[in-house]
Amino acid sequence: MPLPPNGTPATHDHIPPGRSPGALMLGADVGEYIVLDQDPDELVFTPGPDGGEYVDMPGEREESKPPDEGFYSNLAAVLPDSVKNRIATELIRSIEVDKRARELRDKQYEEGIRRTGLGKDAPGGADFEGASRVVHPMLTEACIDYESRIIKEMFPPSGPVKPKIIGAVTKEKEERASRKTEHMNWQITVQIKEARSVLETLFTQVPLGGSQFLRQWWDHRLKRPRWEFAPIDKVYVPFAAADYLSAHRKTFADRISAIEFKQRVSQGQYLDLDLPPPSMMPDPTKSEAASRKVEGVEDQAENIDGDRDIYEVQTYLEVTEDAAEALGGEVEKAGDLCPYLITIDVTSREMIAMYRNWEDKDEAREPLEHMFEFPFLPWRGAYSIGFPQIIGSLSAAATGALRALLDSAHTNNAVSGFVLKGSGIGGQSRRADIGTLMEVDAGTEADDVRKRIMLAPFNPPSAVLFQLLGFVVEAAKGVVRTSMDETPTNGPAPTPVGTQISRVEEGMVVFSAVHGRAHAAFDRLLAGLHRLNRLYLPEEMKVDLSGREILVRRQDYEGPADIQPVSDPTIYSDIQRFNQLTYIQQ
Repeated sequence: MPLPPNGTPATHDHIPPGRSPGALMLGADVGEYIVLDQDPDELVFTPGPDGGEYVDMPGEREESKPPDEGFYSNLAAVLPDSVKNRIATELIRSIEVDKRARELRDKQYEEGIRRTGLGKDAPGGADFEGASRVVHPMLTEACIDYESRIIKEMFPPSGPVKPKIIGAVTKEKEERASRKTEHMNWQITVQIKEARSVLETLFTQVPLGGSQFLRQWWDHRLKRPRWEFAPIDKVYVPFAAADYLSAHRKTFADRISAIEFKQRVSQGQYLDLDLPPPSMMPDPTKSEAASRKVEGVEDQAENIDGDRDIYEVQTYLEVTEDAAEALGGEVEKAGDLCPYLITIDVTSREMIAMYRNWEDKDEAREPLEHMFEFPFLPWRGAYSIGFPQIIGSLSAAATGALRALLDSAHTNNAVSGFVLKGSGIGGQSRRADIGTLMEVDAGTEADDVRKRIMLAPFNPPSAVLFQLLGFVVEAAKGVVRTSMDETPTNGPAPTPVGTQISRVEEGMVVFSAVHGRAHAAFDRLLAGLHRLNRLYLPEEMKVDLSGREILVRRQDYEGPADIQPVSDPTIYSDIQRFNQLTYIQQ
């Protein structure tokens, strides 16, 4: 809290006449005071950016409540049961329709995970004993390449945030943006301990799922923001939605343990209802089951942690008369169409939370974002597409060709064939299995062993098939190329600077577009973190940055989000930076 007058040292002279030192009166503006029963010599003063000084007020380091706690309160606590039951029933019916509409999408994601071969159950290939189960690694290679490139650009060691001055540049704006940048970098790299692992998990799955999501909320128990990976197979939107952002209903099927559920109840996030405990483990999605095979874990069907499924729904609701009466009729009027964030327990079908999903005083009532989409390649519709749709068939062809080559080499080297009946080997099989001999009846006049035994005429590995495999792999790389074209380093004449830079940019054009979409998604994520800080940060707090302290104030986050990702969608690799710098210097 700033001290009047601006720029004057803090002394007992600031105490108005008639007041004792134990009742110091401080104010944000000259002539405005509040009474503080504390000796002035025990207060801690900090220089402010405007030349004044700030006092460290008792209790201001605690987590702040939203400006209007009533507006941001859990409306499920005041709504009649009849209204809550009606809303929950209608939403669950709509969610089930949304869920069935995207079953094929879940199957495509599952097939993409299986075609990586990491779960050792990739489809295709021969079914005889000893047949090759090898999988061409093009999908795995492409996913690793994408994740490695994108995380380096989006999450550098110094932090992913940099300032963005909006409007005319002033010293005050620069200092405020710098403070927020340092604080948010500290939040993401230090305070939000799960931030990097969540981002890396998300980026490995984006190419397989087409889109993935990141959930962000303020955890009142930990008194900090929380990040969580939300896989696309757990996200449902209406069939006719044009895109995710404009969808009027967005559902996340969350699965939480009994401990996490109790913690959210104790924080006041959910209602404290007598819900029946879930008896069995909830069924996994197809892609979730495929991913478990990759991880090497198996469901034991024992729900020892009390895991339960809940639906977290962002949707629009028309306010009925009985709902408006229960809510007081001051914010919503009967007939209004408003966005809400609703949580439903799937087992009991009970509504356990309902919040207004727009900013207080926002007349437009624009919905707030809680889940942030990271798309790979947008397509016509709400769901983006990934490698399973783009090169899934090429991956299957490459795997099939590779397995055929190895099977051919195996059968060509194995001892298998036919023997005459009565040769003493026995057996009546009419099918020659790999590594076995089959007895056949060829009469009694065959006296040469070579007349009794014939090796199976298996063909050796085909050179044509090998060339076809190379063609398929090159075709797939041409579609999803994320590496720069090779540029000549020597020759009869040096390559012009403009030509070299053009080759560098052309070689990364595909990855540039994908990186630009990730950059835009991360920008929206930072804007959401900026809003959470404005609502819940303490009035003042000190942050230790490698031995250097910075003072962060909640009021810094009032106004526009003058921050942005440090990544640059036009520059996306160290090689590109180095090459451009080198050629320009030359």
